[in-house]
Order: sequence, then structure tokens, then C-alpha cells
Amino acid sequence: VGNKNVYSLVLDLDDLESVKAFPDAYGKLGLGGINVLMNNAGVMAIPDRQLTKDGYERTFQSNHLGHFVLTTGLFPYLSRSKATVINVSSEAFQIARGGLDINNLNGEEKYGAWSSYGLSKLANILFTQESEWR
Repeated sequence: VGNKNVYSLVLDLDDLESVKAFPDAYGKLGLGGINVLMNNAGVMAIPDRQLTKDGYERTFQSNHLGHFVLTTGLFPYLSRSKATVINVSSEAFQIARGGLDINNLNGEEKYGAWSSYGLSKLANILFTQESEWR
């Protein structure tokens, strides 16, 4: 309150329209390059399968898709001299031992609160690894 160095922007990971609008809103602030981006919001172990307004399983969108879209949208604003992107995951990625089931990312065939969470955390790790290689 009253601090000119504190900014507030709306970002709803369950709404990809909101996520896609965020980079432009950030750019309008004129703050320059982002040195650190930490993706750490999300949900955990939702007992029943829920879909977002975008039609994606909520755990997967909140924990992975939202961060993926946000990071790629903010890419032009990442500092060219030094930028660090941190994608927080969890040991729960081990729940998804079988890897990403491309035919069931939305939990249409089988949904489990913890298996969905584990899948989202595995997706975070795979995205981070792929980002490093590029």
C-alpha cells in the first residue's frame, strides 16, 4: 500500500484467455526485462474430475498448461542478459511412472485425484527439461 514498486495484475491459470492477456498487461507497465519467473501456483488432488472453461482437466491446466502458456507468452519480456525460469514440481511426478498418457491428459478415460496431480508435475519437469535444451 503506497509502495510505487508494487504492482498488481490479474492472472487466472484456469482461464487461458486471462493467461494470454497477462504478457501484454505486463508489457504496458514498462518495467523492462524479467530476471526471474517462478511458476508455482496450482491445485492439488481435486477429488472429482473438473473441467476449466477452456475444456481442460483443471489440475492439468492449473498446474501445467497455464504455466506453459504464461512462460511462452512472457518469453519476449525475459531479460536477454540473465533470465531464470523456475517451474516448481514435486516428488509426486513419480505417481505418473508410466509417463504421459497422451490419450488421457484430460482424464476422460480414467481420473484419479493423485494420478492427475502426478501427471501435471511430470509435465512440469518435461517442459523444464525441453526448455533447457532449447
